[in-house]
Amino acid sequence: MRNLAILFSFVFLCFGATLSAQENVGNASIFPDGFEGKKMASGELYRATELTAAHRTLPFNTKIRITRLDNGKSIVVRVADRGPFVNTNVLDVSRAAAKALDFTAGTVKVKYEEVGSTSGVIESGSVTGRAMTDSVGGAEAEFTVKGAVKKDN
Repeated sequence: MRNLAILFSFVFLCFGATLSAQENVGNASIFPDGFEGKKMASGELYRATELTAAHRTLPFNTKIRITRLDNGKSIVVRVADRGPFVNTNVLDVSRAAAKALDFTAGTVKVKYEEVGSTSGVIESGSVTGRAMTDSVGGAEAEFTVKGAVKKDN
């Protein structure tokens, strides 16, 4: 029964990883010109010359590698703002990041992946529980889930 619980956990983790990888593709746009020097959601001021991006849910200070799909160019940026607020886009990037990806206007199709965090603040823990695997025979399996979560600044 313990092997069944381990197998179930493995399948769940693999399936979840596949889903998240599919979600990391979409359009990127450039922060508006009038945004220079304005406060971002993280509290810092936007600078077009810095390698930053806006993402709806990733924690601030998360580093992501953005790759432009039609030319293969990529850049690592830091998430410092929330957005974009156009539903068809997954990221807003600074002018410096857009230049590195070789686009100056509109949107481009990109993929992105998390490559780290600049905060270095980690919370970790574990959860232990029991799961019924067979309602007829009443078989149970014990499991422990361990993990770490980045604190959102």
